[in-house]
Amino acid sequence: MTLDEAYRHIKKCKQADAQPVKCGRWENEHLENDVWWADCSNCKNETHSRFGRVSSYAFCPNCGARMDGDSECQ
Repeated sequence: MTLDEAYRHIKKCKQADAQPVKCGRWENEHLENDVWWADCSNCKNETHSRFGRVSSYAFCPNCGARMDGDSECQ
């Protein structure tokens, strides 16, 4: 395959249906009756975990916001 053929093939590919990255942080994390609870700063939903601190979650299970403290997120 030549470089021109490869370029034409790539141009025919569909673009990704991407969305901006959502970011947040865990707030108000607390232990209640052996269950960890915390609020997502992005969607304001409460999340719980029976298997360890909610702050160990890399993403909010409700809205998908990334919880890694990346400064690039708005």
